[in-house]
Amino acid sequence: FSEGNHSGSELFDGLRLSSFDCLQGDTRNVCPQCNRKRKYFCYDCFVVTVPQAEKVPSVSLPCELVIFRHPHEARSKSTAIHAKILSPDVQFHTYPDLPDLNTKGTYVLFPSEGALSLDE
Repeated sequence: FSEGNHSGSELFDGLRLSSFDCLQGDTRNVCPQCNRKRKYFCYDCFVVTVPQAEKVPSVSLPCELVIFRHPHEARSKSTAIHAKILSPDVQFHTYPDLPDLNTKGTYVLFPSEGALSLDE
């Protein structure tokens, strides 16, 4: 569907969403691993920092997801870290520290005008 055809709340009507209550509040919380203050999660340690962290859902993915980050990309601005925070199945690597991957069944996903879908 096109985003222009729906109001913000309609986009989520068919989804089963967890409560957002644990994300309410304006304070930054201390990361239990590095002791730095972070709003919702620590982008250095990949852990949730909200007081009721156990209420933040974890998602099991149907595939292995490996994310490669450019070394000059600010971790604090990277939305790819959200995947690592929410799923234990996600691997997160910073170039040039990349793992050896089996090329059979491995796909590189990169958004662009000429990008192919996974089916192609």
